[in-house]
Amino acid sequence: MAEPKETPAQATRRRWISFGEVVAVAAVLISAASWWDGRQARARDEAARAADGQPKAGPSLIITATPISDGEVLQLAAARGDQVIQSQTLIGPGGSTADSTGPGTLDATLISDAARQRTARSGRIPVAILTRYAVDDAMREDRALYDVGYRRHERVLRSDAVELTGLSLVRRLGKSDPQAAVDARYGKRS
Repeated sequence: MAEPKETPAQATRRRWISFGEVVAVAAVLISAASWWDGRQARARDEAARAADGQPKAGPSLIITATPISDGEVLQLAAARGDQVIQSQTLIGPGGSTADSTGPGTLDATLISDAARQRTARSGRIPVAILTRYAVDDAMREDRALYDVGYRRHERVLRSDAVELTGLSLVRRLGKSDPQAAVDARYGKRS
């Protein structure tokens, strides 16, 4: 039996079905592209929100020290004027610690036992300084290992007096244990 010949109306209808399929495929492609763009935008927004919670990278804190009270105390301060120290924890050899609010002081008693155990009359004792400070309307933390310079002076009928002379940055501590870093450096220098 012979196939019936297609009428012009049927041919037009067949073309419309093909055109409908093309439109459907285009709609799927547009939807997929829109979904991908939205996903990327959400990822960028989440990354921006997470970055807002983190302190911005900025200049590192460098602490300076000025001897006062005949070297019995070092007055600590930020080297940069735009950095405001909020609190400090100082950790010396053997577990000695001192806390302060605002710019702190390093008292000779923090390192005096360690200095008296050394044979040299002058030298350096390591101290970890953990500082919370404000800069550019953001709070930051600094964890660093410093060497404290000292001189010992003999006294009659009393233990030697320890005079503090200054402070110098050794390295940043990052996430490492500050007490372990101090004790390791103190052991190397003994």
